[in-house]
Amino acid sequence: MHPRALFSTLTLKEGFEGEHHIATLAAMPESRGMGIGSQLIQHAEEQAIKQGYILSSLTVKKENRLAAKLYAKLGYEITSEVVKSTVSLYRMVKKLN
Repeated sequence: MHPRALFSTLTLKEGFEGEHHIATLAAMPESRGMGIGSQLIQHAEEQAIKQGYILSSLTVKKENRLAAKLYAKLGYEITSEVVKSTVSLYRMVKKLN
């Protein structure tokens, strides 16, 4: 399957003051491992920098170890945990250059 044919979603919303929050990031299972997620994150960070943000944040389900590993590889650090009755998340933040 050609990468242009793959469906990915990126929704950007502002997080805490001074940070750009990536609210939703998804890639079709057959597109995983092709760098699509990294490209989406990079694009989000570029847009955040253009808008004057100094931090980028996101949350990831604790059980989604592959995604958390990717975000860590891209420079995101776990800063806190969000625990709700139905889901447990890591909140991750990266300082933008």
